[in-house]
Amino acid sequence: MDNNPTPPAPIQSGPAPAVQPVPAPQPTAPGSSKLVLYFVIGLVLVVLLIAGAYLFMSRQQQTAKNASNETTSQEIVQTTPAPQETVDALDRDLSALNIGNTDSDFSSIDTDLQQL
Repeated sequence: MDNNPTPPAPIQSGPAPAVQPVPAPQPTAPGSSKLVLYFVIGLVLVVLLIAGAYLFMSRQQQTAKNASNETTSQEIVQTTPAPQETVDALDRDLSALNIGNTDSDFSSIDTDLQQL
């Protein structure tokens, strides 16, 4: 007696299954594989160009934001003069102006206008 727990399958005699012929693969034209390769390379280049443009634009926006933040912080750091100091400076500038006699400057214009 065998110690094999599974009995062997009975041998069946009968007709052999029909073997289907495998069709031979049709060779592809060498031009079509190159066309696919060129298409894939072109697609990769377009994706790389778009990604590069996106990175370039995002860095430009970051530098613009950083520059505006720096100018804002610089404006905050600057001290404004006290209002009284500005008024005094304006009064001094006003008194230093020599405007002369404005009536004599416009007298020639008045005569020209009266002749019209």
